[in-house]
Amino acid sequence: MIVKERTKPLILFKLDSLLERIPSNSFKKANIQSDRAKFNAGFNGEKSLDYHLADLSDENHYIFHDLRLPRDKLQKLYFQIDSLIITPKYCLLIEVKNLIGNLYFDHQFNQVIRTRNGIEEAFPDPIIQVEFQAACFKDWLASHKILNIPIFYLVVVTNIHSVIRTSPNYKTSLNKIVRGKDLIRAIHKLNTMNNNRCFSQKDIKKLSKRLIKNNKQSDINVLKQYDISTEELTTGVICPYCGTLPMKRVMRNWICLSCSQKNAYAHIKAINDYALLLNTEAKNASLRNFLHVQSATSMYKLLRAMDLKSTGSRKAATYTLPLPK
Repeated sequence: MIVKERTKPLILFKLDSLLERIPSNSFKKANIQSDRAKFNAGFNGEKSLDYHLADLSDENHYIFHDLRLPRDKLQKLYFQIDSLIITPKYCLLIEVKNLIGNLYFDHQFNQVIRTRNGIEEAFPDPIIQVEFQAACFKDWLASHKILNIPIFYLVVVTNIHSVIRTSPNYKTSLNKIVRGKDLIRAIHKLNTMNNNRCFSQKDIKKLSKRLIKNNKQSDINVLKQYDISTEELTTGVICPYCGTLPMKRVMRNWICLSCSQKNAYAHIKAINDYALLLNTEAKNASLRNFLHVQSATSMYKLLRAMDLKSTGSRKAATYTLPLPK
């Protein structure tokens, strides 16, 4: 039973908008594209895990994807869980890795060495990562007066073409690494080995509500991350047909000056870009400048049609812009 679905990470929405809004000749673009590819590969790996978990239809398995929970009362530090499965007998944390190539799990230096096309690259040991997450989750449960619950963890390598090898001293952690196709078998083994019920259905539902309530999506300022000023961003409404900007507002339509296509709703993407890159709160004047709209009344009508929440009088109103989900 999936309690929390997996959704496209906010960082991918932000990087997609950023790549559309910085000049094509910017030297920063290659670094952004590289990071975007890494985040997307991770997301694709997690989605492929969902394919295997689809076989886990038992109502006693409550599945949560993409959890980000606070590590302290002030909520300044967080830990993330790719997937969490709660059963009446135990909790299982899953760390997903979608690495392609020859993977060597090196116990001595707590790293994974990936060899691909003759190039070696080191990554942090995912076992260490998921052990840390399990410890954080145990502390989080304790902070909510939930104690003595068996907590297990697995690293799932989802790329079917990866070759996995381990150093000789890695044997103690070897059973914590599984391929995607073997995940359900590993879960069934945990079900067989653990006989004591720790949670009632009522307990699980109560915990589920706490997890959803405490989950907080990561919101990175990508302009700060890549040292990009607002002046570097190209503004205007982007043509959904040919990608040219800015489109021109004419008689309740947006007209592309390059391909001559019309679209009545192209401004929505531009307003989403503003929210993703600049601020989720904006005034009429700020949005007019970003969209290249001359009339305050026209901008007001566009915002009103989107049914956005606002505070203040019409002229001085501040609008809350939703982030994509």
